Amino acid sequence: MKMRKTIFLILSVIWMGVIFFQSAKVADRSAAESGGLIIFVGEHFVPGFDNWDEMKKQKFVEKYDHPVRKAAHVTEYAILAMLLMGVFYEKSDSGKNAGKMPMSGVLSWIIATLYAATDEFHQTFVPGRSGEIKDVCFDSGGALIGIFVALLLAIVIKYVFIKAGGCRKEDQ
Repeated sequence: MKMRKTIFLILSVIWMGVIFFQSAKVADRSAAESGGLIIFVGEHFVPGFDNWDEMKKQKFVEKYDHPVRKAAHVTEYAILAMLLMGVFYEKSDSGKNAGKMPMSGVLSWIIATLYAATDEFHQTFVPGRSGEIKDVCFDSGGALIGIFVALLLAIVIKYVFIKAGGCRKEDQ
């Protein structure tokens, strides 16, 4: 296995561990961390937030809790899919592996989605947590976003940096 693929495989497994660790947190701790992030954003980006009373701050947290949690799902699995793309993507200067590019995306999506399903099942054993099909859908959508970002980055790197002469082999 090439060094690049090995590194991406190791990073993928580590990231799966991070996701598992996050999912293993009991509901109260998970909610407190989400609320803490929302408070942090309020303190640094919402004018006058520090002058709000506690009730108004709590309503702010409640208003943004659901979107923040779903954005976390999407982000976690976008990152996982991008890392998996690094494992399965075959680069080629001649274009002969171009047909493998969609297959690497499909394989990355399938693995990320299956991991999302097992992760939601895992959450059914965590106090106060539950496994939700809709979260698997968010995770799966995040994986698709990650795959498209990875493919876009591959295209940009290939055409902007390599084809345009920004990074030639003889310069290395």
